[in-house]
Amino acid sequence: MPQLPWYVYVLLAIIAVLGCWLLLPARKPNPRDRDTFRRSSPATAATGERARQLLPGLTHAVDFGATVDSLSTGVKRARVASALNDWWNIGSTEQAQSTLGWLLQEGHRAVWPHVWRIATSEPVENWTASVYAIRQKVDRDQIQEYLNHLAETLPGLQEQGVVQSSDDLARGIVAWDMSRAIMVARMCYDCKLITEPQAWEVIAYASAAVSHSLSSWEDVAKSTVIGRAMWTGQGAPLTELAAIAAQCQNDPASPWTTTPFKATPTEV
Repeated sequence: MPQLPWYVYVLLAIIAVLGCWLLLPARKPNPRDRDTFRRSSPATAATGERARQLLPGLTHAVDFGATVDSLSTGVKRARVASALNDWWNIGSTEQAQSTLGWLLQEGHRAVWPHVWRIATSEPVENWTASVYAIRQKVDRDQIQEYLNHLAETLPGLQEQGVVQSSDDLARGIVAWDMSRAIMVARMCYDCKLITEPQAWEVIAYASAAVSHSLSSWEDVAKSTVIGRAMWTGQGAPLTELAAIAAQCQNDPASPWTTTPFKATPTEV
């Protein structure tokens, strides 16, 4: 076989490298890579107290790639509708109102007192007996599952500083429910399942519930992450939400770092 010129071998090597590169799977774009805290246009941005009322839902807004300062999510309607259907089984006004009512009045915090009491006062070997000793009408299998999730995630939450003392658990998971209520209300508004006044009513209620129960954006972050930990246990969803919550607290671009937790008298 005749010897080929050296530059032919170089050219073949370049072609081979380019071919391998083109065959690699494309990285799925992450909307947070471009702008974590997306801002809407001045014409649609909320101001004053309404802007503050959106902020207990900041972690879920960032997670979804939504704007952080407007009622509309700023996300394409088809994607919003798909998420509502896939994640919440919402496709009608009746389903929207039912889910929002559940989040505002019950949510996962309805079972939290049982989970928290058993997890912090009983040895693990007594958990099952304690669950079945609950006299109220509850889903005992669900409570057992949530206890297991909390047990497997608690060491990591402590290491990350999410749970630094028993107070962090005692405050509960109200922000987890209210953050989701705010996000779902915004999504339902985008899909015309509820009106603008109805959406703001949900958001105002959720924001007031958070303000009544918690004292800082740090509390909101912890309450949200602990709720996720109880619900899903260990895994990527918890890891991602914990990272978002940390960024919401520490990134200078985050509205949490520039907005006081409590409204000033002139804003009320």
